[in-house]
Amino acid sequence: MPLRLYDLCGADDLRFSPYCARAKMALALKGLAYETVPVPFTGIAAIAGGGHATVPVLEDGDRRVSDSFAIAEYLEDRHPEPPIFAPGPAGRAAARFVEGALFGIVHAAAMPIVGKTIHDRLQPADQPYFRETREAKLGRSLEAAHADRESRLPEARKLFFPLRHTLARSAWFGGDRPLYVDAVVYGTAHWLHAVNDADWFAGDPTLTDWFERCRAIVGAGAPA
Repeated sequence: MPLRLYDLCGADDLRFSPYCARAKMALALKGLAYETVPVPFTGIAAIAGGGHATVPVLEDGDRRVSDSFAIAEYLEDRHPEPPIFAPGPAGRAAARFVEGALFGIVHAAAMPIVGKTIHDRLQPADQPYFRETREAKLGRSLEAAHADRESRLPEARKLFFPLRHTLARSAWFGGDRPLYVDAVVYGTAHWLHAVNDADWFAGDPTLTDWFERCRAIVGAGAPA
């Protein structure tokens, strides 16, 4: 029986979650077959009898694991080969650092730009929840945040400099092969490209090439 991944969806089956994208790449890197179950925001609480506040949720027989990082660790412990973390505690710590940096810096800068676009691409039943929770974090309406998106975009693009700096010297963030740290960054890039038509990489061939290679990995590990 294949693994089952509960995957956030918007209208027209849009799969945009950065965290679900990370889990999919982790599964693909492990070479594991899986199937996805689309879940709207308003359907998360009902997953597996309730008790889950977010997706992704990975179902492996009678075992359920939530949170993308916890899923990656679960897969690493249950299926050690091929490894998706660098050896030792430092490998997981480094991936956790990248995760925190992306969320606290890139996601925070991008949400005012993409928030309204995400809202508009959700199923109608999900829109009130999304608006209420995101406007509370933004401290203003989605429309007000969206109004100055063009002026915010150049500064947001500058936040990708550390990524370019790394990939100029290495094929992957994992070094000579992709690791979960690549999945972490890919999830953020997938999220931005899925919900907004802006050129987030400003045409940078290094970032674009890496992103397309990650997409190929995830595509090759498409659900069974």
